[in-house]
Amino acid sequence: MTTIMSCPRCGFEIQPERTDCAACGIVFARYDPQREQETVPLLDARREAQVADAVLLMSPTRPLRWVATLQTISGAIYALLALLMLYIARERSGLFTLVVVYATLAALCVWVSRAIRRLEPAGLIVLLGMTFLTLLAFPIGTVLALILLVYLFHPGMAVLFSGQDADRLGTTEIGLLHDLHEARAGVWFIRTTVAAIVLTVGVAAIVLVTTGVAGWSIYGDVVRAQRDMAAIDRAVRAYAMHERAYPPPQPIGDLIRAMDEPLPAADPWGRPYRYERLGSGFRLGSAGPDGRWSRRSLADYGAGAASGDDIVVEDGEVVGRTVARAGG
Repeated sequence: MTTIMSCPRCGFEIQPERTDCAACGIVFARYDPQREQETVPLLDARREAQVADAVLLMSPTRPLRWVATLQTISGAIYALLALLMLYIARERSGLFTLVVVYATLAALCVWVSRAIRRLEPAGLIVLLGMTFLTLLAFPIGTVLALILLVYLFHPGMAVLFSGQDADRLGTTEIGLLHDLHEARAGVWFIRTTVAAIVLTVGVAAIVLVTTGVAGWSIYGDVVRAQRDMAAIDRAVRAYAMHERAYPPPQPIGDLIRAMDEPLPAADPWGRPYRYERLGSGFRLGSAGPDGRWSRRSLADYGAGAASGDDIVVEDGEVVGRTVARAGG
């Protein structure tokens, strides 16, 4: 059984094989109790300065606070996803598993954030496990995880999460804490994370803006096509009132010439409109942005029939449901 000794100067517990005190720094072989009275004030002042320094150092470093903040944000995102899945699960079965998964991840992230801020050893262990899993998120997650792992395995991290009181730390431990707070790996982790966030947000913004612009452009073209066919519809009906019959099926160009009006023969995507007789009436159509017809005849379109992005008009109204999508 190992015998624990005490420093004759400050009473700090030491191992028998040590030749100096990790707390007050005296060398036992040179220690002279008779001179203690002269050196006590100096040693006490130095020890007080060390303890005061240790109190400041035994707090979460800036990178650890940054990690805790990221964990809190992640927890909030997972909580929102859990609520979203719970809302969707009311109409679609089989999603409650995702609700449980997202809720569990939210709780885990919030707990890890709290544990890191409180310097709980269990929090460091769980954080290490999560960081190892992040290595699989190639490439950005892998880079961030590698930098964070280098920082988490710093020798001073064990001291920080040891749970020791600041006044029990020796010179060596305080030095490790100094190195930990100034470690370059922590600085690089913060910088890389910020860069990754900015890059991700920037790419997402570009995608959203591009998609939005393209979507509005397609939407505008769809509205224009509907207006064109509504105008042609009115012209055909005016023609029928005058001629007492609708024009026979024919290419749209011939139909437009028969109307003797400045009407568009092609849709906004440069393809000719389609005219077909339907019983006692008629229909007009456009193949939409992709230029591919979903049905062989305009008579096949109607309520409940999938029409893709085709646009079919009858009596000046769109038939069925038109869904615009990029293409063509």
